[in-house]
Amino acid sequence: MGGEELAAFSLLEGFCCKVVDLSVQSNMEVFAWGYLKAHMAVYDEDLLKNPFYLALQKRRPDLCKKVAEVHGIVLVPCKGSLSSSIFSTCQFDSYVLQPAEENFQTLNGKEISIQGNLIVLGTGFNHRRSVPVLFEETFYNEQEESFSILCLAHSLEKNESVGES
Repeated sequence: MGGEELAAFSLLEGFCCKVVDLSVQSNMEVFAWGYLKAHMAVYDEDLLKNPFYLALQKRRPDLCKKVAEVHGIVLVPCKGSLSSSIFSTCQFDSYVLQPAEENFQTLNGKEISIQGNLIVLGTGFNHRRSVPVLFEETFYNEQEESFSILCLAHSLEKNESVGES
């Protein structure tokens, strides 16, 4: 499997990555083709009650429609990482991914790659850093178009304040 195939496979089949550290097998399941699938049972939350996701749906329904049309990905910081300050609509564009040539692109043109259970920020972000993915869920809209939601350990940018409105 090539890099592009692995990235696409990771999203569709639940975060697979090449076996490189056998010490992580306590929370993993080894597949016959030499890849690991994380069980993702360590952390869970109801994304339909997540303040960030609720605000995205309320303030930018156009983004929710767009992500379903392109079978994209919504990145949602976990509830415990959210502060009480208000966030701007331009930030929402950074949290909606659409497939690009080699990786993914946010709706405001920033580059992101997914490596195993990490979101890696690329061109367009203030700093190159990785954000852990806690779990993935698949959602469907009224037209039965699917999209993925990746729950993140924290917001994409360090200085970004993401919170309830």
